Amino acid sequence: MHSHHEILVRASSKEEAIGNAKEEISYYSNGEVWDWYVVGGRWSGFHTQVNTGTWPEYRDQYKQEGYLDDVICYIDSPALFRACIESQLKNQREDLSRLLGMLKLKDKLRLLFNRVRTSHDGDDGMFGHYLYNIGKHVAGYYNFSSYFYNPKWGGPDMPDKMWAEIELEPTQWWLITVDLHN
Repeated sequence: MHSHHEILVRASSKEEAIGNAKEEISYYSNGEVWDWYVVGGRWSGFHTQVNTGTWPEYRDQYKQEGYLDDVICYIDSPALFRACIESQLKNQREDLSRLLGMLKLKDKLRLLFNRVRTSHDGDDGMFGHYLYNIGKHVAGYYNFSSYFYNPKWGGPDMPDKMWAEIELEPTQWWLITVDLHN
């Protein structure tokens, strides 16, 4: 399964930003977050999509014209930079809502307390998995369905203090589009 992530890093150049992003996500290579990845990948051009609102019908044209970029510096387009992060944070919230909806909590808790499961068949077997993933979201742990990673804050969050820091040094903050596989 593939997942689109945006990695926020501090760097003085595009090349350094890519290297820093790779280093930051290397700590999560145990298979819990990813087993392999590529910069861009299926989401090559995400920044262009957010900027133009045209996707995927114009992707090939943008790629030929050199507009697709998997790395963006805040100074180049503060509004686009912010929109890319906001898009990923929205994906986080939607994923959490989806997981909560899958639980049907009252019915599942009744099942857990009224019987011991001897099988992990069907939806009942996924109950623990849903709880585990909800717990990672709520606790703020970077995970496969975080969609955004902020190494400075150690998780998938973007507090106002971080935005203020970025605005103080706009040439030093970069977003890297990464296609994670797990």
